[in-house]
Amino acid sequence: MPDRALNITPKVLQQLAALRSEPKFQEEGLYPGAPTEEIRQRAETAVNTVVDRLQSGLPCSPQKSYVMSEFVEMLKAFEREDSEERERACYYCERVMEFFNIQSSDGILNRWLYGFDPEQQASEQDRRGKQAGGQ
Repeated sequence: MPDRALNITPKVLQQLAALRSEPKFQEEGLYPGAPTEEIRQRAETAVNTVVDRLQSGLPCSPQKSYVMSEFVEMLKAFEREDSEERERACYYCERVMEFFNIQSSDGILNRWLYGFDPEQQASEQDRRGKQAGGQ
């Protein structure tokens, strides 16, 4: 997984602070909201904790790999949650990625949510097709 340095600007820190302050796991768009207030609070706390950790850790480790490792830690809190909350947790990760212009989680979110990385699967199918065509 290729790493890259991230540009930690005041705007990015403001975006993280705004995300931290907003209510999470409430009904929005197609997301029905967490099934109970207890689950909503637990899920919101997990997301807020990762935002806090990013805000404090990024100045010392301004790397994509640091952000991804923090996502992996946060997602552990959602292992036993329903698919809707798991998908919403990934939505919050994707929002953070947008702040830093991170184009891909390098399969981390897909492997966690779906059990596989569709990009890796497609490239393996392409490779197999080229091998079969070349023989």
